[in-house]
Amino acid sequence: MAKAENIKKYGVRPMAYLIFWTVLLVFFAIVNSLTLDSHSVNAARIKLLQQEIESEKRSKIELENELKFNETDAFIEKIAREQLGLIKSDEILFIADSK
Repeated sequence: MAKAENIKKYGVRPMAYLIFWTVLLVFFAIVNSLTLDSHSVNAARIKLLQQEIESEKRSKIELENELKFNETDAFIEKIAREQLGLIKSDEILFIADSK
């Protein structure tokens, strides 16, 4: 009889509020957990991308140095000797016999 009096006095509202707040608390706990996971994934991705950027910067520097060398007389002479078989006018070309 006391239960029936409490329901008449307070209604069903206290239990509904308790269920509502419990569900809301669980929902926010799940959302917070998922957010933390996505933050750790994003942090790992950022670190990986930063490493890739550093690697590309090193490659860029190497290519710039190679481009500078390609514009020098030393590079032109190297290509003329290795690929075209040219020699300077005061040099003698020796050809090894392949026998």
